Amino acid sequence: MTQRLTVHVGAMKTGSSAIQTFLNRNSEVLRQDGIVVPDENLELARPVTGDQVFFFDQRQDESPEHAGAEMLKRLSLLFSDDSVRQVVISAENLAEPEGVFARWFEVLGTSYETEVIIYLRRQDNLLISAWQQWFAKVSEDIWDDFWSWLLTCVGVLGNWQTVLQHWERAVGRERMRVRLYEPRHLIDGDVVDDFTQYLLMTDKQQLAANGHWVNASFCEAIVDLVPGGGFFRGAHDDAFYLFLEWMLGDTCHRRPHESPITYRQRLAILERYAESNRWVRANYFDGGDLPETLFDMPTPEQYRKPTREELTREQLQIMGRLVFEVGKEQFRSMMRETPNPEERWW
Repeated sequence: MTQRLTVHVGAMKTGSSAIQTFLNRNSEVLRQDGIVVPDENLELARPVTGDQVFFFDQRQDESPEHAGAEMLKRLSLLFSDDSVRQVVISAENLAEPEGVFARWFEVLGTSYETEVIIYLRRQDNLLISAWQQWFAKVSEDIWDDFWSWLLTCVGVLGNWQTVLQHWERAVGRERMRVRLYEPRHLIDGDVVDDFTQYLLMTDKQQLAANGHWVNASFCEAIVDLVPGGGFFRGAHDDAFYLFLEWMLGDTCHRRPHESPITYRQRLAILERYAESNRWVRANYFDGGDLPETLFDMPTPEQYRKPTREELTREQLQIMGRLVFEVGKEQFRSMMRETPNPEERWW
């Protein structure tokens, strides 16, 4: 029986959390059908989160030979059960630009029928989302603001040619499954539905849908407050964002067409990736229904950058709303603790 190793390498900000939530919710159903989703340490323990980000992150300083050998040992245990037809790994940090983790997979050789799945996002949107999700949280230690960070990574982070070439050297181009993270290129316009095509399920009707939206983007008024604000303990701490969602609901999310940069700034960013995007198109989508730029390009009417006055006004409104919502919770608590109207002082 062929044993397939499916490696979802992200990339970042391309619905990876939605895919991993889906794998988490369906791990038992998949296991019954011979498909193993390991825990975060590449083992058969619990809980199964649907991702192995920290397994790779914690070993990034090890030599590729040593780390790859450890990974191969754990994969061998996962495949040791004859009923296992497929092992699915998901970790968006595997698409990092230096190719550190891709080299680990070179030691696998022909041990398994390996396939690498990667979703590619247009770089202007990728950079903006990555700043909010991770880098703005630690900016006071490294960068002064969004633009100082952007100048260090534009042209590097999201250079899909470089990432794909790293993985080609590790597993071969014929094992690459490259998808564009744009609704019209995804099955039913959904990244989770698109990903399920790579699962060796005998009956996909048993799978539970993803069920909820994950990693929503926040409005610019909130993101503008984050750098240097001390709201986070690290890049993976989401407590402040979760608090805002709990208190404010969807009103704290980014609105359609809202953008921290202008249309011309987006074009300038994309120009830095033009050559590498053309390489990706020529080598992975030749003859496909795609523009020469690989991705659909932005148009002037798609985005609007708020003014500083607008941001400040909305930030004051957010602060007022938070105070009001916290006050309401305290008021409700007092009402529960003092049910007799005659005993209330208000």
